[in-house]
Amino acid sequence: MQHDDAYYIVSEKREAAHWVQNLRAQPAVHFYLSNESSRAAQASIADDPALIAAVKAKMAAKYGWSDGLVVEIRENPAPSPPAQTPPRQDEEGSQLLPQPLPDESGRVANSSPSPSPTSQGG
Repeated sequence: MQHDDAYYIVSEKREAAHWVQNLRAQPAVHFYLSNESSRAAQASIADDPALIAAVKAKMAAKYGWSDGLVVEIRENPAPSPPAQTPPRQDEEGSQLLPQPLPDESGRVANSSPSPSPTSQGG
């Protein structure tokens, strides 16, 4: 059952349910909605009396039952994209391109293809 910005399920067996005990030990979960991909989330036992009452009222209206322990499943926030570093520039404002590093002998490898040797006919 969705309520505000989280999802809720009710455990009829309350704390005696093994899945509730598992969530207490490991609150990091993945859940699915319909045919959507898995969502990473954190599960916890709801403890706000007003929230519990609101969720139980919705459950009773939809399913005709709400007697149990309310468990909250809250999606993890989406990771922020990595910060992009602006290209480096020289004193005149020209973009500096990365330079290849020298190998053990001190030579810098040429990234462009070498011309193939021509065969001499004779």
